[in-house]
Amino acid sequence: MWFFSLFVFGFGKVSAQTCSIDAPPTICIGGNFLYTASTDLSSATFSWNLINNTSNASIIGAPTANQASINHGTTTGSYTIEVKVLQGATTITCTRTITVSSSISITAQPVSITSGIGCSVSFGVTATGNGTLTY
Repeated sequence: MWFFSLFVFGFGKVSAQTCSIDAPPTICIGGNFLYTASTDLSSATFSWNLINNTSNASIIGAPTANQASINHGTTTGSYTIEVKVLQGATTITCTRTITVSSSISITAQPVSITSGIGCSVSFGVTATGNGTLTY
Protein backbone atom coordinates (compact mmCIF):
# COMPACT_ATOMS: atom_id res chain seq x y z
CA MET A 1 0.00 0.00 0.00
CA TRP A 2 1.33 3.46 -0.89
CA PHE A 3 0.77 6.49 1.34
CA PHE A 4 1.02 10.13 0.37
CA SER A 5 0.69 13.03 2.80
CA LEU A 6 -0.35 16.64 2.64
CA PHE A 7 0.54 18.87 5.57
CA VAL A 8 -1.93 21.59 6.52
CA PHE A 9 -0.60 24.43 8.65
CA GLY A 10 -2.83 26.64 10.76
CA PHE A 11 -3.15 28.02 14.28
CA GLY A 12 0.27 26.66 15.24
CA LYS A 13 -0.76 23.04 14.56
CA VAL A 14 0.45 20.67 11.88
CA SER A 15 -1.80 17.83 10.79
CA ALA A 16 -1.00 15.24 8.17
CA GLN A 17 -3.78 14.17 5.81
CA THR A 18 -3.21 10.92 3.94
CA CYS A 19 -4.78 8.79 1.25
CA SER A 20 -3.92 5.37 -0.19
CA ILE A 21 -5.10 3.02 -2.94
CA ASP A 22 -5.34 -0.67 -2.11
CA ALA A 23 -4.17 -2.55 -5.21
CA PRO A 24 -2.03 -5.44 -6.40
CA PRO A 25 1.09 -4.20 -8.27
CA THR A 26 0.64 -6.61 -11.22
CA ILE A 27 -2.49 -7.99 -12.86
CA CYS A 28 -3.37 -9.85 -16.09
CA ILE A 29 -4.86 -8.57 -19.33
CA GLY A 30 -8.64 -8.49 -19.60
CA GLY A 31 -9.61 -8.89 -15.97
CA ASN A 32 -11.40 -6.47 -13.65
CA PHE A 33 -10.48 -5.39 -10.15
CA LEU A 34 -12.37 -3.34 -7.55
CA TYR A 35 -9.93 -0.75 -6.19
CA THR A 36 -10.47 1.00 -2.86
CA ALA A 37 -9.09 4.37 -1.79
CA SER A 38 -8.90 5.30 1.86
CA THR A 39 -8.24 8.54 3.69
CA ASP A 40 -8.30 9.96 7.18
CA LEU A 41 -10.47 12.89 6.01
CA SER A 42 -14.07 12.54 7.14
CA SER A 43 -16.99 13.14 4.74
CA ALA A 44 -14.61 13.34 1.77
CA THR A 45 -15.52 12.92 -1.88
CA PHE A 46 -13.37 11.00 -4.37
CA SER A 47 -12.51 11.69 -8.01
CA TRP A 48 -11.01 8.77 -10.03
CA ASN A 49 -8.87 9.01 -13.17
CA LEU A 50 -6.49 6.81 -15.21
CA ILE A 51 -3.27 8.42 -16.44
CA ASN A 52 -0.24 7.14 -18.40
CA ASN A 53 -2.52 4.36 -19.67
CA THR A 54 -0.64 2.07 -22.12
CA SER A 55 -2.81 -1.04 -21.59
CA ASN A 56 -6.15 0.47 -22.71
CA ALA A 57 -7.53 0.12 -19.16
CA SER A 58 -10.89 1.72 -18.40
CA ILE A 59 -13.05 2.60 -15.42
CA ILE A 60 -16.22 0.51 -15.51
CA GLY A 61 -19.36 2.54 -14.84
CA ALA A 62 -19.34 5.34 -12.30
CA PRO A 63 -17.09 4.96 -9.26
CA THR A 64 -18.99 4.80 -5.98
CA ALA A 65 -17.34 7.11 -3.47
CA ASN A 66 -14.07 5.44 -2.46
CA GLN A 67 -14.29 2.44 -4.85
CA ALA A 68 -13.87 2.04 -8.61
CA SER A 69 -14.00 -1.05 -10.79
CA ILE A 70 -11.31 -1.00 -13.49
CA ASN A 71 -10.88 -3.25 -16.53
CA HIS A 72 -7.14 -3.88 -17.02
CA GLY A 73 -7.23 -3.45 -20.79
CA THR A 74 -6.37 -5.42 -23.89
CA THR A 75 -2.58 -5.17 -24.09
CA THR A 76 0.40 -5.48 -21.80
CA GLY A 77 1.62 -2.22 -20.37
CA SER A 78 0.64 -0.19 -17.34
CA TYR A 79 -1.66 2.50 -16.04
CA THR A 80 -1.64 4.83 -13.08
CA ILE A 81 -4.71 5.25 -10.92
CA GLU A 82 -5.08 8.82 -9.70
CA VAL A 83 -7.53 9.55 -6.90
CA LYS A 84 -8.26 13.07 -5.72
CA VAL A 85 -9.76 13.20 -2.26
CA LEU A 86 -11.67 16.41 -1.59
CA GLN A 87 -13.00 17.87 1.62
CA GLY A 88 -13.82 21.57 1.66
CA ALA A 89 -10.70 23.46 0.56
CA THR A 90 -8.45 20.42 1.14
CA THR A 91 -7.44 18.24 -1.83
CA ILE A 92 -5.15 15.24 -1.52
CA THR A 93 -3.97 13.33 -4.60
CA CYS A 94 -2.71 9.77 -4.40
CA THR A 95 -1.55 7.55 -7.25
CA ARG A 96 -0.77 3.89 -7.79
CA THR A 97 0.86 2.41 -10.91
CA ILE A 98 -0.40 -1.00 -12.02
CA THR A 99 1.54 -3.29 -14.40
CA VAL A 100 -0.58 -5.31 -16.84
CA SER A 101 1.03 -8.57 -17.95
CA SER A 102 -0.06 -11.30 -20.32
CA SER A 103 -1.59 -14.41 -18.86
CA ILE A 104 0.12 -17.74 -19.08
CA SER A 105 -1.07 -19.93 -21.95
CA ILE A 106 -0.22 -23.58 -22.49
CA THR A 107 0.75 -23.92 -26.15
CA ALA A 108 1.69 -27.65 -26.15
CA GLN A 109 -0.03 -30.16 -23.84
CA PRO A 110 1.81 -33.22 -22.49
CA VAL A 111 1.16 -36.44 -24.44
CA SER A 112 0.02 -39.75 -23.00
CA ILE A 113 2.75 -42.37 -22.51
CA THR A 114 2.26 -46.07 -21.76
CA SER A 115 5.09 -47.68 -19.84
CA GLY A 116 5.86 -50.79 -17.86
CA ILE A 117 6.09 -50.91 -14.06
CA GLY A 118 9.39 -49.49 -12.80
CA CYS A 119 10.23 -47.72 -16.07
CA SER A 120 10.93 -43.98 -16.20
CA VAL A 121 8.85 -41.63 -18.34
CA SER A 122 9.08 -37.90 -19.00
CA PHE A 123 6.32 -35.43 -19.73
CA GLY A 124 6.70 -31.94 -21.14
CA VAL A 125 4.55 -28.87 -21.57
CA THR A 126 5.19 -25.60 -23.38
CA ALA A 127 3.76 -22.34 -22.07
CA THR A 128 4.01 -18.65 -22.99
CA GLY A 129 3.31 -15.49 -21.00
CA ASN A 130 4.52 -13.87 -17.83
CA GLY A 131 4.34 -15.39 -14.39
CA THR A 132 5.52 -18.35 -12.44
CA LEU A 133 4.49 -21.84 -13.42
CA THR A 134 3.94 -24.38 -10.66
CA TYR A 135 3.27 -28.08 -10.97
